[in-house]
Amino acid sequence: NPAETGTVTGMGEYEEGSTATLVAAPAANYAFKNWTEGGEVVSTEATYSFKVTKAVELVANFVPEETHEVTISYLCNSNPIPGHDATTLAVGVTTPSTITAPAITHYTFDSWTVGTGVQAVDAKANPIQITTKAEGDYTLAANYTKIELTYNVQVPDGTEKCFIAGSMNGWSFTEMTKIDDTHYTITIDGATKEMEYKYACQASWDYEELQANGSSVS
Repeated sequence: NPAETGTVTGMGEYEEGSTATLVAAPAANYAFKNWTEGGEVVSTEATYSFKVTKAVELVANFVPEETHEVTISYLCNSNPIPGHDATTLAVGVTTPSTITAPAITHYTFDSWTVGTGVQAVDAKANPIQITTKAEGDYTLAANYTKIELTYNVQVPDGTEKCFIAGSMNGWSFTEMTKIDDTHYTITIDGATKEMEYKYACQASWDYEELQANGSSVS
């Protein structure tokens, strides 16, 4: 009761003096409340055993499962990832909800952090199934690590500009930041050590070899 909110096993005929055992199982998003006979509560346990002395008509009562709004955030170094705002989801105390950390460009999923109101999970698993507690901090954080690489290059003294191009930026020339007269640097999102790259003093692979005094090489 109500209909289709749960199931009962163990119903049927029993010999007088024997022990009957009934088991109530709630449907998804419902919770067992109690057993009643003629409107009177006879048990609050889902598994109800009793000695048979007469014919009885028992009702298993179910209620909508208690849920709590869980706030799910997507973080890198404890800061929200741009373009990925926190979301909320109603999560029950007994029926698990499946949560998946989405793939985010230039980031890799690392772990989960759960609030005090969320049952503990395998921090490294993805996806996960969660339920909530009766009270607490209903938060869940998907923690990511940013995929990036810092390039530091050495150039001849007097180089005025330095550009880098490679598979990490579609082989388009990107100007680097000058550190000092002989060093330049840049950090590129999504870059890894396996990616090929080259660097040059101008936004082109064309160059002219000159003598030390600046004259053309014959």
